[in-house]
Amino acid sequence: MLYWKCGALSKSAEMEDGMKYDAFISYRRKTGFLMAQVLRELLKEKGVRCFLDLEQEHSGQFDENLFVAIQESANFILVLTNGTLERCVNEDDWVRREYLEAVRLNKNIIPVRYPDFTFPQEKELIQQLPDCMKMLDTKQGVLLSQEYLPATIEKIRDYLVDVEEPVSNLLQTDAFFQEGLKKIASVSGVDMAFHAGAEWQRETEKVDILTDIIDRHLKLRVLVNTGDVAELVCSNMRQPLKKYVSLDDTAAEWDELSKKFPQNIEVRISDVPLMHRMYIIRGKDGGAVNVKYYTYGNYRPSDNYHVTFYGTDDAYQLYTKEFDYIWEKASRTLGTN
Repeated sequence: MLYWKCGALSKSAEMEDGMKYDAFISYRRKTGFLMAQVLRELLKEKGVRCFLDLEQEHSGQFDENLFVAIQESANFILVLTNGTLERCVNEDDWVRREYLEAVRLNKNIIPVRYPDFTFPQEKELIQQLPDCMKMLDTKQGVLLSQEYLPATIEKIRDYLVDVEEPVSNLLQTDAFFQEGLKKIASVSGVDMAFHAGAEWQRETEKVDILTDIIDRHLKLRVLVNTGDVAELVCSNMRQPLKKYVSLDDTAAEWDELSKKFPQNIEVRISDVPLMHRMYIIRGKDGGAVNVKYYTYGNYRPSDNYHVTFYGTDDAYQLYTKEFDYIWEKASRTLGTN
């Protein structure tokens, strides 16, 4: 992959080895603090180790430890919010100093533009900016979209260099369905159970899988918790539930989708707390189940139990029977007891 170094394109082979962080996130504290936190958490879920200075307000001298953190990061993410560059005309400005240090160290720089960001228009102000900052106006970077935040994170992830892929023998959701729908003979149906599942109508890969299931006229059964139950369960999670919309609205979205495709999709609302997420592909001679237990107070989120079973073994039978039991006990329509 090619990446930008102060206006130049280069190969990632020149990057230093043994970095402590995958990326340093630089931001304007007054306007970009919350979004920088969101970026760090979502990138962390993708296995990206980010350094983020969490102090909202600073006083006194520039923290030289930030230079060390930049040196120990393979990538430099610059969050551009409204007014970010105007203060960079000052030589002691923190964003300016962080950025120039990243340029000096030849870091892979990824500008992430907030929708309200505009490049300074005053010629006198532009002339006071360092040359490398002037070039930000000509570089596309990544446009930050809250509506399509998962796609934005994926794009940032694609622009990062020298980030090790997490070692895992577990199938992620997309890979599970892509492999399972091809591997399992005579697929008869698909079951899904989760707290909310809002990403299934928002993330490109999952929307494609959902579309494929509908186009193949497979029977899809969806179990989702009521909003109050999901809120109670998720309040005890170490990793908070990603909320694209409210939990009640998510349940309503699934209900509406089932009405749009009544021959394919049936949704039931359960007031039994779903303590783990289940995806099941049922076939003529067995099938596959992908299970992930959520984190509740676990100090190592990576230790969540997450596994895939194929065939007709005891584990597959256990989870399919669990799904069937909750399914029979669940409400058939939204809002019923």
